[in-house]
Amino acid sequence: MLKWRDRYGASGIAALGDLPRSGRPGTVDEVAVLVATLAENGRPPARLGVTHWSSRLLGAELGLSFSAVVKIWRKWGLQPHRVETFK
Repeated sequence: MLKWRDRYGASGIAALGDLPRSGRPGTVDEVAVLVATLAENGRPPARLGVTHWSSRLLGAELGLSFSAVVKIWRKWGLQPHRVETFK
């Protein structure tokens, strides 16, 4: 708590933004996840026998972890499990 307060006191509101982080940047292709999620009106291929994508199913199809899929869905506001309305 004191660290951000000191940064604000020294440099104002601009100092509260994210600082550069160490480490390798992410390598997940967000576009591929978005395209796979939204293709065919958001429905998975019929060979899978399901009506909508789950993060685990899409992750397995794309060779990603389900948590990577969930992060991208949250970032872009996608909720493929809510494509149909209640009847």
